[in-house]
Amino acid sequence: MRLTNLLSLIFLLTSLSVSAQYIVAGQVQPGQYSVDIQPDTTIKAPYAVAMSKQAQFPLDMNGDGIVDFELHVFNNNGLGIKVRHCYILPLNDNEVAIAYTDSCFSTACDYEGLVWEFTMVRAFDYGQIIDNNVNWADSLVYLSYDRFFTGCLYCDDQSFADSSTNYIGVRYFTSTDTVYGWIKVKNVGSIAGAVTCTIEAIAGESGTSGTSEIQTNVPNLRVSPNPASDVLHLEFDQVLPSEALLEIWDRFGRPVMQHHLSAHTSRFSPGISTLAEGVYIYSVRSAGALPASGKFVVAR
Repeated sequence: MRLTNLLSLIFLLTSLSVSAQYIVAGQVQPGQYSVDIQPDTTIKAPYAVAMSKQAQFPLDMNGDGIVDFELHVFNNNGLGIKVRHCYILPLNDNEVAIAYTDSCFSTACDYEGLVWEFTMVRAFDYGQIIDNNVNWADSLVYLSYDRFFTGCLYCDDQSFADSSTNYIGVRYFTSTDTVYGWIKVKNVGSIAGAVTCTIEAIAGESGTSGTSEIQTNVPNLRVSPNPASDVLHLEFDQVLPSEALLEIWDRFGRPVMQHHLSAHTSRFSPGISTLAEGVYIYSVRSAGALPASGKFVVAR
């Protein structure tokens, strides 16, 4: 495994340090620490009769030499027993974005009633905002699970939504700030009897001092028509206070369009006649402000 530091601190947005307020899944911005794991690294707990196998992978989200999270896989197979897990473990009171809690019940043997609760990790699509407006947990969170005890208990196999555009959202803490990050994984769950998880890349804010928190937003944005066919109209409720970047991705998270918007812009109408029919994600970002984002449909 070779870790390559893709991005260091490129510039300061102001003379003061800026506290992190969010991160965009799949995207790397100035001021972030990013590692592309080359080649993609798979942790694997192979199938073995009457034996327990496990593996783990440490994650340092901001390059300070401290492990912030660990990814684990666990596989235990015996006569009539099967326990398979893939989970992420936050360390030092750090947190993972969660989707829901799944409950496992039984009416047989010594497992009457509620047996286990599995807090499941949330999968973010490319371009989605990871911030305070999601549910967070500071304890073990599952990416996949499967538990079976013959005649007594079967917890149906559940797994992280595994696709090319899904990311795990995390947040971690410095002495002065809360900062956000994402972890790109694939091949999560039980494959041919083995429990696997492949880590592709991570990105997170570099250490920030928190001396000046940014509370501004990109002006409210209305997108019309929706569905659209040839032209998309973006109207802000006030002029942009500074330059901004409009980015559009298709439903697979692939970038399809990018435009730089000048300061004092209040309306912009990009042509979309070259886009195929389907669902698209847009985001308008400006330095020091939370982005405006959403979806629109191209239909003809």
